[in-house]
Amino acid sequence: MPRCNDSGTQSELDVRAFDAAQREDAALANERKAVLAALDAHPDEQKLLRTAETEWDAFHKAQMAALYPLAQINPQIYGSIMPMCFGRDRQDYTKAHEEELHWMRPSTSSCPAVDAEAADKELNGTYQQLLAKLGDDSYARKALIEAERAWIPYRDAMLAALVAVHPDQTGACHRHYAAKIAKRRTRDLDACSTPKRVTSASTTIRSRKTISRFMGSRSHERATLPDAPPAPASGRRGGCGQSPDWLLSDRYSRLLP
Repeated sequence: MPRCNDSGTQSELDVRAFDAAQREDAALANERKAVLAALDAHPDEQKLLRTAETEWDAFHKAQMAALYPLAQINPQIYGSIMPMCFGRDRQDYTKAHEEELHWMRPSTSSCPAVDAEAADKELNGTYQQLLAKLGDDSYARKALIEAERAWIPYRDAMLAALVAVHPDQTGACHRHYAAKIAKRRTRDLDACSTPKRVTSASTTIRSRKTISRFMGSRSHERATLPDAPPAPASGRRGGCGQSPDWLLSDRYSRLLP
């Protein structure tokens, strides 16, 4: 979750967030190796897990783009605080997936009975509500749809791997992990329900270079686009805040390539 009350200059906070995200990436890589090693005697399950991890990498990139739908176009729209907030969000999502990998470790414990249909119904309802809120043509809506399309193959691949590692003739483990994955995705959608604040504050080329390193792009080299209009007077500035209502409209459709 956003943690925007740390002390230090903005440049120091940006670097700190980037370093923390890099450390979490390394921790995830180590967890992947450990889980794969634990499955050495089960090559089929290893193959399923590798497929799931490839799908997660694609989903992770799409999910971050859904949180910051205008970043690839003009990172300065989010203000100089964006590198810090983006880094922290990326760190949180990576850590959450590291926890998901823990589910892959072989276990003799039985899976508890859960209502997977209820979890799936809640997820679908949250997704449809968010689509309606974002409107028909907003860039945020398009980014959300892309993230959802990337999540579905990850969900299917991860569930196949989990069920292979935790076989259960009753189907209890399938329902258990299907519900856990659906509930986690519902929390992801809640995070997208109010996209990150857009501000008219300008940023330095340093900030744009920093965020391009997070995004894996060269967005800082693109032509500078118009600043966002000022937020409503009632809108709070500062911190990893949320966007004013005008972001949810088509106002920025002109920024699309």
